[in-house]
Amino acid sequence: MLTPDQTMTILTKAREKIALGWCQEVYARDAKGKSVISNDVSACRWCVVGALSIAVEDCSHLFPEMLEFLSRFLPSAVSGEGESGLGNYNDARTTTQQDILALLDRAIAVAKKTEVTV
Repeated sequence: MLTPDQTMTILTKAREKIALGWCQEVYARDAKGKSVISNDVSACRWCVVGALSIAVEDCSHLFPEMLEFLSRFLPSAVSGEGESGLGNYNDARTTTQQDILALLDRAIAVAKKTEVTV
């Protein structure tokens, strides 16, 4: 079980990455648009799943729990759960960087108030 502080810290770190740069269809991209792994030093844009994986870097065992928690805030029309649902939403042609930031903001607002259980 994650505490509100742990959850907020992880979600805030992920949000900071997305605010710096966002991408679709891969976990991360470098300045030239080339696909790179999320924690590559040249990464400068991340998808929501890639940003979340960076945010839990020191506590990677929390990654599945965080995917499940964040997926609760997906719009109801999105298919899939956890990483699949988040990836589908992130990569949809109509999804924008602002949409992903808003998703994270909704999750952060709830995390401030409650312990996270999955």
